[in-house]
Amino acid sequence: MSKDSKLTAADYTIASQQKCEAGDYQGALIDLNNAIALKNNSVELYINRGLLKEHKLNDYNGALDDYNLAAQIDPTAAVVYNNRGLLKENKLDDYSGALDDYSNAIGLNPHTVTGYNNRGLLKENKLHDYNGALDDYSKAIELNPLTAKAYSDRGLLKYDKFQDIPGALADYNRGIQLDPLYAETYILRATLQYDRLNDLASAIIDLERAVKLYQQQDNTEMYELTTTLLKQWQKN
Repeated sequence: MSKDSKLTAADYTIASQQKCEAGDYQGALIDLNNAIALKNNSVELYINRGLLKEHKLNDYNGALDDYNLAAQIDPTAAVVYNNRGLLKENKLDDYSGALDDYSNAIGLNPHTVTGYNNRGLLKENKLHDYNGALDDYSKAIELNPLTAKAYSDRGLLKYDKFQDIPGALADYNRGIQLDPLYAETYILRATLQYDRLNDLASAIIDLERAVKLYQQQDNTEMYELTTTLLKQWQKN
C-alpha cells in the first residue's frame, strides 16, 4: 500500500491549507480533489474548493459547480447560498440569481447580518432598488447594532440617493464610533462635510485621519489617492 493511500480526507484538507498559505494553489486544488474523492458528501469541502477556484484560480464556472454541489448535499446551508450569491454578483454578472441566493440565505437564517448587508449592496449598486437597499441595511443594523460597515453603507446610500444629509452624517458618526480604524468612513464623512456642509476644517481633519490610517495599514494605492485629495483641499 502506498503512503498516499493511507491519507484521510482530513489529511488532504490540512495539506491543502498549507499549500494555499505557501501560494501553491494548484497543489492545494489537487489535495482538495483527493479529499472530496474520499468524502464526497462534505459541504465544507465543496465550499472550500469553490472558494479556492473563485479567489485564487479565477475558475468561476468551476466554483459555481462546487457551490451547486454543496447546495444539493445540504439545501439548508445558508452559507452556500451567500457564497454563491457573491460569485454570481461579482464574477458572473448574474444579478437576479444573486438576489435569489441572498434571499434564500436570509430565509434559512433570518439573523444573518452578512446576508442582509450583501443583499442591500446588490440592490443599491446593481439593481438600483434604493428603498429595498435601505430596508436591508437597516435590518442588518437592527440585528447587530455594532456593525460599523452597515452604518457606513447606509450612510452613503442616504447621502447619495436620498439626499438625507443629517441621516447620512449620523450614520457616519456612529460607524466611526464603532470602528475608528475604518478609513473609508472618514473619507465619506469628509466628503459630506466638504460638499454639503461647507465645513472645510472638519473635512480636512477627517481626510488627514484617513491618510494616516491608510499609511499604517500599508494601503499604498488609497494612501496616495487620499493624500492627493487632501493637498487639493488644503489649497482652498
